[in-house]
Amino acid sequence: MRREDASEEPRPARGDGTGAVDRLLEALAADEALLARFAAPLWARVGRTVDFGNLQWAQNLLDDERAPDLVLRTLVREGALPGEEMPAVLEAGPLSRLLLRLATGEEAATPAREEASSQVVWTLPAALRVGGTGGRGATPGATSYFEAAVSLIAGARDRVVLLSPYVEARGMGLLFERLADAMVRGAKLVLVTHEASDLGSVNSHAIEELRRAAERVGGDLAVFSAGGAGLGGDRATHPLLHAKMVIVDERMVLLGSANLTRYGLGTNLEAGTNLEAGTVLGREAAATSAAVVDALLESGLVERAFSTIRDAPSL
Repeated sequence: MRREDASEEPRPARGDGTGAVDRLLEALAADEALLARFAAPLWARVGRTVDFGNLQWAQNLLDDERAPDLVLRTLVREGALPGEEMPAVLEAGPLSRLLLRLATGEEAATPAREEASSQVVWTLPAALRVGGTGGRGATPGATSYFEAAVSLIAGARDRVVLLSPYVEARGMGLLFERLADAMVRGAKLVLVTHEASDLGSVNSHAIEELRRAAERVGGDLAVFSAGGAGLGGDRATHPLLHAKMVIVDERMVLLGSANLTRYGLGTNLEAGTNLEAGTVLGREAAATSAAVVDALLESGLVERAFSTIRDAPSL
């Protein structure tokens, strides 16, 4: 990984996406001695900051000049290096779960949460403010629909699925930075909306900047067009999309009434529920939702408007 400025900490590079990370994890799981040599220097830095410079040992261990960047991306994807800025503090919990999985093939049990993680979130008009709810710019501490969407996307490791019948440029602009960052981290983005294949439509215009970003960073983005006159008038073969969802990694789902527009995320009266992993309801809801979307994408009921995903059949 080439550093343009020694004063700046490099961010995890996009590289060849999640495939290289998966291959590294497979190699570590298959070689106990290699895994031990991999784990030792990482455990030595638990609770301390880690960046590209701290991982130069990986180049010799893996005999690959790209190894420091690859290890950095692995730690970010597995949640051991939280946040978006480097250096970040290496966390013991996610690292231990990763190493246990590689050593035994088993997932570590996660501690029970004291409070249910499902939550109702809102978009509210500027004139309406209620304690514990809010829209963009709402009362401090309030959880809004927009904040919930941003939080989910920021935590994505593998895939973000967006279902929104209507999108527009300013609404997508509110989420643009998080979506672009997700692609840089190696997460695939899948968007299903109306009229994406019509280059003159508002929806197509709204996603153009995201398409350019995907090409610029080598990101994985697939956009599908559902329903509407562009696909024919038969609702049986071209059903109208009405669902509004944000699904992350088949473990978290934001389900509600808001389209990805400035009004849906900012000023309309909208409600939704944020179902997180850590509860049976959250994980099952996210996995089921993802399965339904995958079936939809393969059904022929929607058409692919464009895709930058090289292994497009596996979305």
